[in-house]
Amino acid sequence: MTRAVALLHGWAMSPDVWTAVKENLRGREAYAPALPGYGAAPMCMPYDLDTVVQALSESAPAEVDVIGWSLGGLVALQWALEKPLQVRKLVLLGATPRFLAADGWPHGVAPAVWRIFVRELRQNPDALMRRFSALQAEGEEDSKGLTKRIYANRAQAAPDALQASLNVLAAGDVRERVRALQQPVLLLHGERDAITPLAAARWLSETLPRAALQVYEGAGHALPLSRAAACAERIRRFLDE
Repeated sequence: MTRAVALLHGWAMSPDVWTAVKENLRGREAYAPALPGYGAAPMCMPYDLDTVVQALSESAPAEVDVIGWSLGGLVALQWALEKPLQVRKLVLLGATPRFLAADGWPHGVAPAVWRIFVRELRQNPDALMRRFSALQAEGEEDSKGLTKRIYANRAQAAPDALQASLNVLAAGDVRERVRALQQPVLLLHGERDAITPLAAARWLSETLPRAALQVYEGAGHALPLSRAAACAERIRRFLDE
């Protein structure tokens, strides 16, 4: 039986970021749904992790492997926790259980930086996307070329959807709950990730009951674009185990 694989994109990004990965996941029913409010996907209200997961799970097969990148990784974790009979395995790229830094959690973005994102999203969203694209490419050998590819894969989404999903990143915190997650998890992370620090992935690998971590040297945050073939090959082996 061919197993379905759902690929969840990151904040302000299009599902098209998964095109090369999907092409390399041969023999699987891989699909990349848009998060609520992105592309043609309807908004969900209230817009939080629970309602996003509900929207995705309702349109997914009864059993599915879930691959999530960045914000999609946080959603994937919540999906696996809420629907353990539906989600068979998890693959998390550039993911974190909590995006914002806090007391006892230094592995996140400073709240002051998040507030700058909120302000720029309201005042000059295109300038923000260009800066965010450069941040995702930071650390890569061809950072300028990758920045252009990331920007070309930015989401077609209304400002309220971008703001609502940014709020999900700020509010999301599954650190305590992930200790109970029983599905096998593969963590793929860039050594030079400037969005979600490698330390967050190391924390997950040490905390999750059944996790394996692979670090890509010289890679930044945008693994679905910068390391598509390598990630797909590792994902195939993990899903077949």
